[in-house]
Amino acid sequence: MNEEHDVPDVSKASPIAKFFFLNTVFAILLCVLLVIGGLIGAATMVKEGDPDIDQALASVTTIWPGADPETIENQVTDKLEKELKSLKGLKELSSASFDGRSQIQIEFRAEAPVAESIALVRAEVDGAIRSSLTWSNTEP
Repeated sequence: MNEEHDVPDVSKASPIAKFFFLNTVFAILLCVLLVIGGLIGAATMVKEGDPDIDQALASVTTIWPGADPETIENQVTDKLEKELKSLKGLKELSSASFDGRSQIQIEFRAEAPVAESIALVRAEVDGAIRSSLTWSNTEP
């Protein structure tokens, strides 16, 4: 039962590999030191569980007593959406039309300035009211 084993040629190994194979205690201590350093670093790292993120959110509600949802959608919601879709920094725009009212939710990207974003929404809604929406009596 004489079996021959393939013995790797040590002369072909890189100098770094030779060093760590010949100095195993040093290699083990280096690994332990790296793990301990990583744990200490992770434990002392500044973490914020609930960071302060100011994200601009706006809601536009229009009320038209007695109007059905289809009329509100065609004559109010769609026109407002068309104006609001061009807002700078817009992330998401959603709307719903109901009996006598419509609701538009506007969400801006996190990096968008809150005050400027809300001012843009007001300006676009005011512009839509004056240009494309017709009111029978007075402006809302």
